[in-house]
Amino acid sequence: MNKNKVYSMNQMTDIGFDPLPYKMMEQEGEFKATLDFKRWGKKQNLVAYFSVDEIGKIVASTFCNREYLNLKEIPIGSKLIITFYRKGKTGNYLRKIQVLDSSGNIKETYE
Repeated sequence: MNKNKVYSMNQMTDIGFDPLPYKMMEQEGEFKATLDFKRWGKKQNLVAYFSVDEIGKIVASTFCNREYLNLKEIPIGSKLIITFYRKGKTGNYLRKIQVLDSSGNIKETYE
């Protein structure tokens, strides 16, 4: 698997990535996570799959109007801090990504 690639839905199926264990984020806040996979969605969005410490597997979308929070450039397997905010009654949205270095320090921030 190419860690820098954003895959299509067909490519995701071909390489055997299983999205079924991933659920939408139900909590607001900041969470430590690992980027497990990323693929293109149907509405000019990038769909990202994360393993979140103490929560489990979640899925979130980012959109072109926010430059995909730079997820196009962040390699699969990267350690991150991801931040979700609630927007009305429609759910929580991924609004900030902080990339961690190998020591766990914040290296880059995207909002």
